[in-house]
Amino acid sequence: MSENNNNDAHKDNLQQGVGPGDILAGERKKLNIDEKDAAYSLKISIHRLRAIEANNFTEFPSETYIRGYLRNYSRVLNVDEQLVLSAYERAKEAQATLENRDAVLSSADIASHSHKQWWKVYVALLLLVLLWVLSYAFWGGSSHDPDKVSVIPPHSAVDFVMPEPPLMPAEPVAVESPPALIAETPALPVDTIADTPETPQPLVVSSLTAAELIKSVVAAPPPDLVPMVSLVSEGDTLAFSFENQCWVKVTDADGSVIFAGLQSAGSQLNLSGKAPFRVIVGNVDGTTLVYNGQSVELVTQGDRKALSIQVGG
Repeated sequence: MSENNNNDAHKDNLQQGVGPGDILAGERKKLNIDEKDAAYSLKISIHRLRAIEANNFTEFPSETYIRGYLRNYSRVLNVDEQLVLSAYERAKEAQATLENRDAVLSSADIASHSHKQWWKVYVALLLLVLLWVLSYAFWGGSSHDPDKVSVIPPHSAVDFVMPEPPLMPAEPVAVESPPALIAETPALPVDTIADTPETPQPLVVSSLTAAELIKSVVAAPPPDLVPMVSLVSEGDTLAFSFENQCWVKVTDADGSVIFAGLQSAGSQLNLSGKAPFRVIVGNVDGTTLVYNGQSVELVTQGDRKALSIQVGG
């Protein structure tokens, strides 16, 4: 009955435009689950968990990651994942609508700004043409006077002086090059290397046949086997049994988290450690707990399904 009420509440949230992060954050706070515990169950950082609850999905690389984390978070909190995904689709469509509207407004602003800039260019060109016409009308008539005749002065004569040819020697002087020096290198003695015949080494061939080789391998003693190490340490024991899907966290007396995760319906969980234990159960319906062979009563107040108790000690 309470699950149907939760689904109806989530549907109302969708109609009011509430995002998927708002639904998941509200359900987590309702179950008294800490952000650190929820992030530990989802195998993500607290930064990304807060991004999901704030509907900020730019932290994730693709749609596949976003939908996967929304599904897993919904299962941890026992929320209908289809309702959460529908809220995500609505939020994405709303975001796309806002982006398109901003793009249209930005394009209109750019066009208006460009139109104003072109008007400035037109006015500047018109002023330049007007100034050119006025300057031509003022200076054009006075610059061309037909009575004035320009006199070109005659070019002055330039005397070209021929350079004198270079002086040549009367008789060429022959220069003799010194004779090349040839170094005499004495002949080196050549040692005579005697050819020494190599003696071939005899090949050692094993007389062991294939059958004897296989027999020796089979007869060899087997290697020493490493004994299996039990992962359950000695101490006080806790035994859970779940008829419905339930999220569980168990912390021992030293403050170490023994287990934190989601258990499926029909499963069992056996733990061992040092008492007293701090046990958080997300759904007490159909969940039983036995401590050191004695049954522990799991009772909540009102319609709450989550329970946090201390066992042992």
